[in-house]
Amino acid sequence: EQCAAAATGRRQEGDAHPMVVALLRSGHGMSIRCAFMTGGSIVVGILSHRDPPLIRRLVDRVLEGERTVALLHHDPRSGSPGLTPSDRVKLVHDPQPCDWGRMNLAEAMFRVMGEAVRQVSDLEWLLLMSGQDYPAQSLRTTETHLAGVEADAMLRFFPVPDDPAGDVI
Repeated sequence: EQCAAAATGRRQEGDAHPMVVALLRSGHGMSIRCAFMTGGSIVVGILSHRDPPLIRRLVDRVLEGERTVALLHHDPRSGSPGLTPSDRVKLVHDPQPCDWGRMNLAEAMFRVMGEAVRQVSDLEWLLLMSGQDYPAQSLRTTETHLAGVEADAMLRFFPVPDDPAGDVI
């Protein structure tokens, strides 16, 4: 009910932290906006499972933004990612193993969303990405773009034809 109120802008005094929840496969772009905040933090939730040097490089890129916070969910089967928590680098407490195409990956995404709300009190946007991704544009450019968006959520999508025969890459 609160998610529906957040999505339609019908919030009442005393409502819990508003958050519109959507779910997509990691690495294909997901943004969630807390509908009643402006000028708050942009949390980049990262789901990783290997390669600590690559993760550190990704976190450094995320922190190029002025309002960005990196929130890492690292598969515990892969050892430590080697990051030290700070005001702008957060770790998901008690991360779980994640397997591609399994429900535990979706559960990890929900865990990232919940931790973002708990750990970042001024959360405005939540972006999810894989630890194997790397932002092509600067996070300052992303911040500028998101500041002008009036929607509560953005999802990347593409049409699926009725006849998949022409669906060739």
